[in-house]
Amino acid sequence: ALLQQLLPELNQEQRAAFVFFEIEGLSGEDIARLQGVPINTVWARIYKARRKLHDAVRRVERELPRK
Repeated sequence: ALLQQLLPELNQEQRAAFVFFEIEGLSGEDIARLQGVPINTVWARIYKARRKLHDAVRRVERELPRK
C-alpha cells in the first residue's frame, strides 16, 4: 500500500523502469527495448527511482507518531 502511495512521486519514465524491473522482473535489456532507450538510461532511471522512494519512505517514517 505504501509503495502504491509513493509511486506517483516518480516521473513516468522512472516509475515504468522501476515497476518493470523490481515488480515485473524484466531485465534491463528488455526494459531498454520496451522504452527505446540505451541500457544505461534504464539503470539511471532505476537508480533515481530507488533513491526517490527511499527518501519518501524516510519522510513517511518521520511523520509517523512516536509511541
